[in-house]
Amino acid sequence: MRKVKKEYNVKTTDLQAKAFKNLSDKHRYKFKGEALLAAGYSKSMAEQPCRVFGRKGFLQIVDKYLPAELVVQRHRQLLDKEEVVNTKDGWEKTGQPHSDVKGALDLRYKLKGDYAPEQKEETIQTLNVKIDLSRLTTEQLIRFAQTGNYDK
Repeated sequence: MRKVKKEYNVKTTDLQAKAFKNLSDKHRYKFKGEALLAAGYSKSMAEQPCRVFGRKGFLQIVDKYLPAELVVQRHRQLLDKEEVVNTKDGWEKTGQPHSDVKGALDLRYKLKGDYAPEQKEETIQTLNVKIDLSRLTTEQLIRFAQTGNYDK
């Protein structure tokens, strides 16, 4: 986990505050870029949200409204909270963590940039095709060997 100093000694901007407010409204703005555009940032900044959310001023806002001590306390409460279901005999604890736990942890880690960068997976698809090479001319065979295509 990344360590961030508590004292940033920088001035935060109104746009950063608006972006934080928009980002915390996850039902209205699903993507970081949308939250930035709504706050008044340019399209180029919205296309690269790390240019805003990685700044010391923005992290200072996160620490102001979501201090680490409060987050740790709330996370502890959520982690200890158990899912409760309604059965024919009444309400029963399932012994499973409450469904709110994942969302709460996820939001904090996203805001602070504590997630590792996402890695894109590349997939390679192969296609097996049977071609009757005996019907091809010599020229078509050479073209097929060079390009994988025997058409003119």
